[in-house]
Amino acid sequence: MTAYLGINPQLCTGCRACMLACSFTLFGVFNPSKSYIIIERNEEEGTFDIKFTSRCVPCDVCAKYCSHDALVYIERE
Repeated sequence: MTAYLGINPQLCTGCRACMLACSFTLFGVFNPSKSYIIIERNEEEGTFDIKFTSRCVPCDVCAKYCSHDALVYIERE
């Protein structure tokens, strides 16, 4: 079974709860700079860009803490 993270950037509010959840799960600290997910504001469009570092292994932590469904954990057979 494989899994991946679906992203809906138009739903992202920039709260960065996903970044905090990721850093806490991986390193035991609430530090966005240690997160494997990066949320950046796109000033031109007034939206947020969702990016993942090369170290990200899709788990459900960031999606679990996204209260706006901008991140969705998807499992497939």
